[in-house]
Amino acid sequence: MSASTQAYLILLATFLLVVIAWFASHPQPRATAPYSVQPLATNLKINVNQDDAATLSLLPGIGPGIAEHIIEARHHGAVFHSPHDFEEVKFIGPKTIQRIDAWVAYTTSE
Repeated sequence: MSASTQAYLILLATFLLVVIAWFASHPQPRATAPYSVQPLATNLKINVNQDDAATLSLLPGIGPGIAEHIIEARHHGAVFHSPHDFEEVKFIGPKTIQRIDAWVAYTTSE
């Protein structure tokens, strides 16, 4: 390898190390999660016992797939009376339950 090629590679490596060091010392701001937003009013709730999958997917952290799991649980006889009842729904854990709690209504048609 020629001396000029070695010098070029050393210069390139130095430049990359400086760029990496700069980014490491200047962390980029993270976008806030959409579920950090609180409901505007207490009457703006999604009824997990009656609403369709498209409406359920509006809940923070609940996408179309998990909304379908909620619908499937209802078809198998699940009735949601409290946040605790979500523990039986596939892919819904404690953090998701905490995120959606302020947005959920538990009324039934009975």
